[in-house]
Amino acid sequence: MNDSFPAPDRVWPVLPADDDFSVDTVRAWRDRHVRVGLLLPVNPGDLVHRPDLLRRLREAEALDAVPVLAVADPVPVQIAQAATFYAAMGLPPAATYLAGGLTPKLIALPPGLYLTGPNWEGNADLALPAREFTVYGRRVLPLFPVRPDGGGVYAQLSPVVGDAGFVPNVGMRWRLLGATFDRGGDSLATGGRGQTLLWLAPMILRWWMFSNRPLVSMLVLMTSGFAWFALSGAAFVILAGWWAIERVGRFHVLH
Repeated sequence: MNDSFPAPDRVWPVLPADDDFSVDTVRAWRDRHVRVGLLLPVNPGDLVHRPDLLRRLREAEALDAVPVLAVADPVPVQIAQAATFYAAMGLPPAATYLAGGLTPKLIALPPGLYLTGPNWEGNADLALPAREFTVYGRRVLPLFPVRPDGGGVYAQLSPVVGDAGFVPNVGMRWRLLGATFDRGGDSLATGGRGQTLLWLAPMILRWWMFSNRPLVSMLVLMTSGFAWFALSGAAFVILAGWWAIERVGRFHVLH
């Protein structure tokens, strides 16, 4: 930051969802009218084995904390699948964190707010500025582990509760299997197909919990299984319609 034009820090506090996560910290920030971010595990299945942590995260979400989806490999379909699983667990993401830093892959990812590592694709020599900006049509806010030199506007992991906190304009929109999910600042909106996916997702997670398959395989099974379900439903409707037409035709012939 230019010393001739000093400006106070504006920090969005982001709390990692780990064993040290505290709902009391969320309350302390809320008392200062700041909604903290909840940095979720990369793998939604991790919370299946940690019911106490899941309970605390849900309590934090009920206190207006904002779930943030963490992504190791920015692939659109995997983002949509993980976001859907988290939504089914009561933690619908309203932002996405790209741990590897800013990447050109961003252009193909779902619209919404993106937190990124503090550099370009992990290159420490290509640091990002401590401010919110737009690139590839996506809003980006760098996430720093500690306060960057010079300060600025940024997200930070577990900052000390103080007066510098703010909340960016959060939101995320994704599609999966023809269903659209629109997560605004306060709630998640979806249609009938989306509600069906949210109903199926917890069963898939429980199945994964008692199987030896990786969660990625469960995601594929969820995708293909719902597709076969939809195809079977369409075939049933066609057969029912054909049967009804045949019955009506026979009725007219007999009369």
